[in-house]
Amino acid sequence: MDIQLLAGVFAGILIAGFLPWPGAEAILIGAALLVSPQALVPLVIVSTTAQMLAKTSLYVAARWAPKYLPQKAREFIHQAEKYKEKRKVMAMILLASSSLSVPPFFAVTIASGTLRIPFGMFIGAGFGGIVSRYAFFAWSAMRISEIPGVGL
Repeated sequence: MDIQLLAGVFAGILIAGFLPWPGAEAILIGAALLVSPQALVPLVIVSTTAQMLAKTSLYVAARWAPKYLPQKAREFIHQAEKYKEKRKVMAMILLASSSLSVPPFFAVTIASGTLRIPFGMFIGAGFGGIVSRYAFFAWSAMRISEIPGVGL
């Protein structure tokens, strides 16, 4: 496995994790097309770790500085407050958001920090959802690249 490729993927996905639009998936798919099937698991773990490092930073920032958030973000958080005490619902929202990006995990991360959702719940559901989403994308890219006439 090429350590430089993994380092580049880590850096790219870390940066993409701070942005509210998808970009990490494109980096992951591109890398998955370049690595061997045996390298998919390390690729997914490195990618997930980079994404969660970025999201954890956003979670912490929102937890300690919610007054600096844009008005649109504060309105979203106000709507999300009704779920704060419903731990199972909040865990399911976190899991759905991190695995499907619906609602966007960027927004759910900010809301989770501001609402002081338990850190363990955020990390567990976030990592679980992202690793499943990234594994699907990486595996799909690998399988598509094996189709004659489609692959690299």
